Amino acid sequence: MPTQFYCATCDTFVGSVDCPNPNHAAPHKLISGPQVATDTIVEYRGRIVLILRAKPGESEEGKWALPGGYMNYRERCVDSAVREAREETGLDLASVALFGVYDDPRRDMHSDRNTIAIVYTGVGIGELHREDEDGEVSAVRGFTREEIEDRCFSPLHRGAEHPCLAVGGNLDPERFLTGEFALAFDHDRILRDYFASRHGL
Repeated sequence: MPTQFYCATCDTFVGSVDCPNPNHAAPHKLISGPQVATDTIVEYRGRIVLILRAKPGESEEGKWALPGGYMNYRERCVDSAVREAREETGLDLASVALFGVYDDPRRDMHSDRNTIAIVYTGVGIGELHREDEDGEVSAVRGFTREEIEDRCFSPLHRGAEHPCLAVGGNLDPERFLTGEFALAFDHDRILRDYFASRHGL
């Protein structure tokens, strides 16, 4: 997805802008600068909540990621983290704290964006459920540390009503009970840093 420009007067994104250079063989998009996103490591019932990225054409589709997304115009970082967690997992957050800033310019090479991630930690409050207004999330699941490190699902209690699993209506929950999975972006590194800080490893 190309970088979009925002009009404060209209309070809306006005789309990307093509480079006016006629010598370019194909349209090249002008980039407004580094983009800021917020991600949150959500602890819920002794697990870490991850979302399955689902939007066609978006980077890292089909991989599991920390709840998060791009900040809105004139939004505080912590408010963005709380909003994104609620939108993507249905959970409110308590004990929200800044964890770290991840600014490797190569952390997402699937788009023209240079994304800086401000990462928070928080405790999930409420009932886990999948929010899907924009079709970005197809499943939400709580993972143990061992599952994340091994990249392999461990069995949950069977059934779609398990409190640590929420899936889209057209998906079979069984597919999220066994087998391997992949993590998106640099979220493997973020979670390794988190486990090291929590457990002194």
